[in-house]
Amino acid sequence: TTIEDAMAAAVDGDIIAVSPGDYTLSDVLTFKNGVRLRSTLGPDDTFIYAATGKRHISFAGGTTYNTNTRIGLDRGFGFTFSGGAPTSGLGGSITVGASGSNVSGSIRIANCIFDNNTAPNATGGGAIAVYSAATIADSVAIFDNEFSNNVLTNTSGTPLGGAIYFNGGGTLS
Repeated sequence: TTIEDAMAAAVDGDIIAVSPGDYTLSDVLTFKNGVRLRSTLGPDDTFIYAATGKRHISFAGGTTYNTNTRIGLDRGFGFTFSGGAPTSGLGGSITVGASGSNVSGSIRIANCIFDNNTAPNATGGGAIAVYSAATIADSVAIFDNEFSNNVLTNTSGTPLGGAIYFNGGGTLS
């Protein structure tokens, strides 16, 4: 079973536990409400690589996420996300919302390593972007993560947030 297959089959309250290893996604993983994605040994042993020309994860607009929605459940159970390089848009690895969409509820991203992700031709979020054009209600919590070598390749405008770009409603903690 792939991570994508597990997410497609998951329902609110499910925990997807990923064993140590290297995993390459075949496309952008659209996160589902109430699902927890965690590794069994942590980011030093569990690596997720993005598909060519893609980011790793999208929290889709028009979805309400409850407090169960998490990446990296507890200390030491996150991932290393590497190689995210979408051809356009903000957020080399993870995006929350999309232009003109609404995301509400509670999203937690914790205990992960973001390394070597690129947001090409974008103004922000080499690793993670919370879209300013999206309505973000409640909270997005990004904590106890490490960021290295995440870059923006924008050649015009003012680049903001080599690691995280957040510009919207709600709370970032």
